[in-house]
Amino acid sequence: NKKEYAALLSQALNQCGHEDIAWPPAFRVIDAVKPEALRGLPGVKAAGIVDEVQSALKGYIKSGLPSNVIRTLLILDKCIFVADPLFVQCIGNKKWTARLLKIACTNLDPNVRRIVVCLLQSWASSLPNDLRVPFANC
Repeated sequence: NKKEYAALLSQALNQCGHEDIAWPPAFRVIDAVKPEALRGLPGVKAAGIVDEVQSALKGYIKSGLPSNVIRTLLILDKCIFVADPLFVQCIGNKKWTARLLKIACTNLDPNVRRIVVCLLQSWASSLPNDLRVPFANC
């Protein structure tokens, strides 16, 4: 559930100080959105898991604390490239891309702004055509 993913992200972001990510708990979040994890689940259940992971990630991205935002974006990047298309489409929706663009335009930390722009460009150029469209429109 959302609390579980939020707790895992908290462990991933807080066990190693402000510079590193504790990858074992982060990989548990990433594994939750992989196709093999969602395959065979009813659509509503799969969508619920995707929504829970998104919500947990969003909390840290919205925190505004540059170290948390950067590390959460790195976890999100790993999710994007291994995730079920359902997750990628949800992150590529208008609300999420607007949220990421807002961070790129308003965050005071230039590293955060640079990373957001680089990730959006990377997703737009690297994802399969049917998944990259929302990011290409940023």
